[in-house]
Amino acid sequence: MKCQRCEAAEACFSMTQVFNGKSVELHLCERCYRIFQSQIENNEKSKRLEKHISTQRKSKDYIQKKYKKSPKQILEELEKELKECQEKREFKKAKIIKEIIENIETEVATIEREEWKAFYIGILSKGGTLNGI
Repeated sequence: MKCQRCEAAEACFSMTQVFNGKSVELHLCERCYRIFQSQIENNEKSKRLEKHISTQRKSKDYIQKKYKKSPKQILEELEKELKECQEKREFKKAKIIKEIIENIETEVATIEREEWKAFYIGILSKGGTLNGI
């Protein structure tokens, strides 16, 4: 039996996949099977990334709802408080505030990096290239 994808090589893999609620028999050669598996793995990675980004956005939204401020506004207030603590020589409190600032900055940078990564993956998965951006 010939490969259903390339129709050139002999099919050596047979599998049943469910697409849109219907079972479909697939007969693929080794090359096409590897491509198929790679696409499935990339799809799974994209789903995990989307879930991670969703969680990160919920975290960002939680901060904004709880404090009624954006992370940037919170950082500005904390930096102002840090400066006051340093001027008053309250070094223990200043150290704690500095750690909080670093944690928020790291979290915001992670969210932004993951959002860009998802954007690029979306373009690549649609057959685009990063050169066209």
